[in-house]
Amino acid sequence: ISMETVKQGTMKLFRRFDVKKTKQLCVASEYRSRIRTAQLQEKVRQKKLKIQELLRKEDEERALIFAEDLIKDEGILQCYEVLRIRLDHFKGRLDAVDKYGPTK
Repeated sequence: ISMETVKQGTMKLFRRFDVKKTKQLCVASEYRSRIRTAQLQEKVRQKKLKIQELLRKEDEERALIFAEDLIKDEGILQCYEVLRIRLDHFKGRLDAVDKYGPTK
């Protein structure tokens, strides 16, 4: 599920002021993001170990290939962090709507 799909779904629910369902969608998205982040962090850790091993064997060409993949994975991890921050902000807005009602 992409961020755009989540955004469209939450906006559709938000327009109908179904705060409860929107919050559930945010929580589910945050949960999936945490799982993906943990999996990707493990993948990054494994790649770093592999790079160290290849450098010890003096196989710099393969180490470079792994390093390029590592850079991509670390960029994805940063995207997940931004997503988590945006979800937290959005949940805060939902709490305000829940407490004070919708604003125009």
